[in-house]
Amino acid sequence: MPWQWFEAEIEVPELSYVLNMVMTNPDRSTWDNNNSHDYNISIEGGPVSDADWDAAIEVRFHAIRRERAEKEAAEQQAREERAAARAIVREESKAVMRKKLMHVLYTEPAQPIAGQPCTVHYNPMNTNLDFAEEVWIRMGYNRWTHADPPPPLMMQPTLGEHHVATFDVPADAHLVDMVFSSGGGDDEWVQYDNAGGLDYHFPTQGATTQPQRLHVMHIAVEMAPIAKVGGLGDVVTSLSRAVQDLGHTVEIILPKYGFLSSSPLMNNMEWDCRFEWGGCEHNVYTQIVEDVRCFFIDSQNNMFNNSNSVYEGGNDGARFDFFCKAALEFMLSTARQPDIIHCHDWSTAMAAKFLWEDYHNAGLWKPRVAFTIHNLEFGQAKIGDAMYNAQVYGNPMSRPFLPLFALTLP
Repeated sequence: MPWQWFEAEIEVPELSYVLNMVMTNPDRSTWDNNNSHDYNISIEGGPVSDADWDAAIEVRFHAIRRERAEKEAAEQQAREERAAARAIVREESKAVMRKKLMHVLYTEPAQPIAGQPCTVHYNPMNTNLDFAEEVWIRMGYNRWTHADPPPPLMMQPTLGEHHVATFDVPADAHLVDMVFSSGGGDDEWVQYDNAGGLDYHFPTQGATTQPQRLHVMHIAVEMAPIAKVGGLGDVVTSLSRAVQDLGHTVEIILPKYGFLSSSPLMNNMEWDCRFEWGGCEHNVYTQIVEDVRCFFIDSQNNMFNNSNSVYEGGNDGARFDFFCKAALEFMLSTARQPDIIHCHDWSTAMAAKFLWEDYHNAGLWKPRVAFTIHNLEFGQAKIGDAMYNAQVYGNPMSRPFLPLFALTLP
């Protein structure tokens, strides 16, 4: 019987170094896989020895490392270019904000200079101090952390509506803090204008110190575009990027939903760590999404890793409460001490309560809590608990927390 050969043409992908093959009959009932070793042929042709295999792998690894380094360098350059462009926009925005505030408050020079005098012009008629017979200014520096704050100054009235005061800005003051009052003492009758509890802050030029960079850790159940249901997911992503653009470190903790495994956006996920809590093991994976470092908690109790959607119904309250504690356990087990834990809506509201009840004295001593209310239609009791336990809270449209991060006027 003459030899019978079969042929097939295939397209070899670029950068491939070994061709792997098995053969089968048309109905795939019988296979030839070289006694379970498969057929492996180098792209150059001929059999592949162990030495050839190792050499090819080494070449490929070097190519991967080179490609990765080139990609990271290009991404870093792009980030720097974006940061430079955003810095210009921020400076322009600061100038606009200063102009908007001039009917209440402005300084000469427009941006105080560290180590030089600064004159403050304040119009009480456009504030809650419109009744005051005299106006006092209390100054501080670097968000009230400066070791040598000046005493209160009584401002001098002018021919117009503004009152003025001049003081020297310390050379190490990168931020000037101001609060105005109807008296210079601490009497009960003294009224204050503190910008609705946020105080007035002016960044300076030429300071010998730099502002503190914060570490912000979001705990959320949504994030656009990988797990977006509504506006919550959009805010988590956009706010994280905006705060990160200001130079702060921002990270996001999310559940590792089952549907993420099939997402084309999640093909760079890497294992980060594991911990045990709540009667099960938790594996944590990480990936950068939308330029923000994200951590995904894979709890081995099937609360999330079999989920086909973010919300499942009646059991969501228990699921998300469990996730809140798992997120805090992740921080505790990895010795993370963020400056701010930012939780969102009813779904992660309990993280604020759990932090102070169970974790603050157990090792998470540093974080403070910011809480964003996205929707008051659901989980009002949990939202109330979070408002009570958070150091700052509000709606995204009301700028409740940006003064914590932004080095601009409130």
